[in-house]
Amino acid sequence: MAANRDNWVPLNAVVGWNEGVGTKKDAADIAKGYIAKRFTASGASWYAVAPFLGGYFWEAQEGGQGKGYIESVIEALTEDPSKQYWFPTGDRAFRVMMRDGKPIGILLSQRESQEVFASGVPPLLPKSKMYPAQRKGTATMAVGMAMSGAGALYFISALTFYALVANPGPSVPAANFAEMPHAQWNRVANTKVTEIVSKLEFKDNDWNAVMRAHDVPGLQELKDKTQSLLDKVKENIEPMPVAEPDRFSNLDADPVPPPAGPQPEGAANDQTKVPPVAGSIEALKEEIAKKNAAQNANDVGQNGGADQITPAAETEGEKK
Repeated sequence: MAANRDNWVPLNAVVGWNEGVGTKKDAADIAKGYIAKRFTASGASWYAVAPFLGGYFWEAQEGGQGKGYIESVIEALTEDPSKQYWFPTGDRAFRVMMRDGKPIGILLSQRESQEVFASGVPPLLPKSKMYPAQRKGTATMAVGMAMSGAGALYFISALTFYALVANPGPSVPAANFAEMPHAQWNRVANTKVTEIVSKLEFKDNDWNAVMRAHDVPGLQELKDKTQSLLDKVKENIEPMPVAEPDRFSNLDADPVPPPAGPQPEGAANDQTKVPPVAGSIEALKEEIAKKNAAQNANDVGQNGGADQITPAAETEGEKK
């Protein structure tokens, strides 16, 4: 029996009952408070609670495997409340019994515990589930593992989707957008009102627009009426008067430059006979007046004033 106790016996095990405790949470707080005050290894401690006779049983253990006696205590006291029951706690015994209609628990001394161990009365067996007094992060670890598993599953699903569905496959050569259907509207942009585009097809490596006639009611009548109006407008238009040519239009032309090179004898005098091409009418009148004065001087020279004839006057006189 001692070997059996070593397999599951906790270092300390206590069962208590509190009357008037109304909720399971309050009973759990009492068990946790006892563990915090009395046990050294609170991180390796356990607790359990259960309702009984209008109150709550609570159990606290230090060490052990998280198996409690609280259910065995309730079953034994319910079946025969006149007897005394016990369970091991370390190297001592813990006795449970009913007194004055209420359950009580007593931790026996070393001597009393040895008497109980030698009495041959079997102990109560641990069969109730207990909870750790301090959370060890197992729930957080479980949530993290679940999320990690979900992430791994999503990653594998994404790889599978890419491999089976989203794989782009072999590359496609670049398309000539000038040969695409939406680039052929210029072939039908100037369609007449008397035509309808039946279809735009790609045939024999070229795009072809197939037309068919479109009869517009009243179109020919509208054309005839428009032509009639144009003819009437042309009949009422008067011809524009033609302007007479300006006889002095060449007077503003550029002057004729003298010929290059040596001039023959008398060429300088001949320049006086060239009327000024450039200039206004007043300049022409002035030149005519100079010619008349030269002619008068020539006439005077022929009548007895030869000594006063200028070379230009002689030239004019010889010509006359």
